[in-house]
Amino acid sequence: MAGTHFKGPVYSNGLEIPTLSADGTSLVSGDGTPVAVAAMPSGYYQAFIPGRQFITSGTPKDLSGQGADAVLASSQTDSNLWANNGYMTTAAGANLGVSILAAKSQINLAAESFIFSVLMNKAAPVGSESVFGAAQAGAGQGFYISVRATSGAVRPIFVTAVDNVTGLADSAVAFADATDHVLTLMYDAYTKLAYLYRDSALVDTYTTTLTPVTGTSVPINPFALGASAVLTGAACKFSGVHLMKMTGGLPPNYPQLAVRLASRPFDYLTNADILEGGRRASAF
Repeated sequence: MAGTHFKGPVYSNGLEIPTLSADGTSLVSGDGTPVAVAAMPSGYYQAFIPGRQFITSGTPKDLSGQGADAVLASSQTDSNLWANNGYMTTAAGANLGVSILAAKSQINLAAESFIFSVLMNKAAPVGSESVFGAAQAGAGQGFYISVRATSGAVRPIFVTAVDNVTGLADSAVAFADATDHVLTLMYDAYTKLAYLYRDSALVDTYTTTLTPVTGTSVPINPFALGASAVLTGAACKFSGVHLMKMTGGLPPNYPQLAVRLASRPFDYLTNADILEGGRRASAF
């Protein structure tokens, strides 16, 4: 409310956030969220990697505040990774690609929804290739994106301790056609439905019939980018990587989030972008 000031200390990641400027102007929005925090990456992020760096800039930087910089596989060089302006670039072969550490990308599919989005530019492969993600049977659980042979369609694949859901349909449209496309995959832990978007358009809705294990466990494999989970590289250019998770179902405005991610893939989402039960997210 105009003319009022939120009383009491406000904290983010254990640090007190100023609520007044030096001249006494309130730095807190009407719902009690500090303006500085409202402009920060959403607390739902696991990683946000724009991936538009330059040669010699080193590892792909995570700007979410979660410390999830990507790691280069042992045969992946800096010069090859940043060879194409505006992208990370990987090639086919062993120990290529980059990845987010397993401890930074774990997910509990029984209780947590996720949003994954990436701008990709890839030609249709001769044989199907796993290009993004991580999953394996056993203690870990997760998902990955398989680019299908010849057609350039994609198929999301989910793995839990008791399921290996590989039989979902290939996407109705091609993602791998040597042009830029923003792929966004969203999974709802409440309904077990998954939604696949290409360039903001919903192209497939999947009933996953998952049987997730209860409790979060750290996957054995990292979350691969431009490679399979065991870091066998695929020829691909990509950037604008968003990986988020949240307890419970997806935000009610998830279709609008798909539009936002497609239109501005190099900008992070804030809590102000995300609705929780009809109101803006305010957790920070």
